[in-house]
Amino acid sequence: MFYIALVILSIYGFGVEATFECYGMSQTFGLWHQKYTCPATAQQCYKFVCTGSPQNPFYIQKGCLDTTSTALTCTTMNNNCNGIGGTGTCYTCSTTRCNDASSLVTSKSFLAIIPILYLIYKTYF
Repeated sequence: MFYIALVILSIYGFGVEATFECYGMSQTFGLWHQKYTCPATAQQCYKFVCTGSPQNPFYIQKGCLDTTSTALTCTTMNNNCNGIGGTGTCYTCSTTRCNDASSLVTSKSFLAIIPILYLIYKTYF
């Protein structure tokens, strides 16, 4: 039983991911919260928020951040936002689908603890 708990912990706690994925979203391009497999050169997800521009008071872009690309960087997106009178903020993260907006109450880490708590309960109570 202990080994089963370790296997579950390693799968849920550390993840077994074959590909790196991010959520993509752009009001400009008509994409709404779609899951994408990133190219091999992209190992980060991003979420860019532009606020306060007169033409478009608020927009959000999400996707894969390719470190080899010079066309799509946080600096480029910020310059575009500033160019229309807005203020931009770029958030990046390095785990698969980490640029999701929803906060999960039951995360992978929490689910990994359940078998361990069960073992502790059975051992000591």
